[in-house]
Amino acid sequence: MVKHLTKTTSRGSIFNMIAKDIKKLRQRLGLTQKEFAGRLKVDNVTVSRWERGEQKPSQLAVRQLERLARKGGNNDQAREDKGRANK
Repeated sequence: MVKHLTKTTSRGSIFNMIAKDIKKLRQRLGLTQKEFAGRLKVDNVTVSRWERGEQKPSQLAVRQLERLARKGGNNDQAREDKGRANK
């Protein structure tokens, strides 16, 4: 998720790109900031700051975000498969 961001030279631009990625991930998972924060074991204010580019996630948080992105993608696929099976 974050690997492509290291090519950007401006620190502010990197924060904004990370912020957009985090918000997109949360929305793709269909979670509120509070629910998303709970999954990551951080405060919802922290998630809000990440999404606004005011604070960058720690390395641990980035790893958790990447893990959540992988798990979330699998859960989305499982839901789609289940929906098709029920038709």
